[in-house]
Amino acid sequence: MPLARLLYLLLLIAMTAAGILAFSSCNTKQFDKIDKIFKSRFIETNLGICNVLSSYRVYPFQHPPTGQFQKHVCKQLFCQIGIKQFVTTPDIPICEINMKGENITVQRHLQSICPDLDLTTTKKARKRQLR
Repeated sequence: MPLARLLYLLLLIAMTAAGILAFSSCNTKQFDKIDKIFKSRFIETNLGICNVLSSYRVYPFQHPPTGQFQKHVCKQLFCQIGIKQFVTTPDIPICEINMKGENITVQRHLQSICPDLDLTTTKKARKRQLR
């Protein structure tokens, strides 16, 4: 039974990724770069813990949470940190994905998960980004 659940989860992830690819302006190379960014800089770790604590998976991209569920997700420190790290990565590709029938940029989608999240970076972090 656990193997069946794993296969179902993998199929669901593949279908989600295929759906995003089918209706987006992001090409495969850009999605590869987004995937690399996700797997670096502790983003994957923070968002993995976010998923465990909140039951919301930020990446691969899915519809943003709403209502009480959004409040629950956005209260989690690991969700806040992971989303902030993801959004403020300077080399994230600027391309659009389709969410709820609307094309929006990857950054805009990530911001829509927790719209009240302060995404400003520290002075020290900004200097590093400019190098």
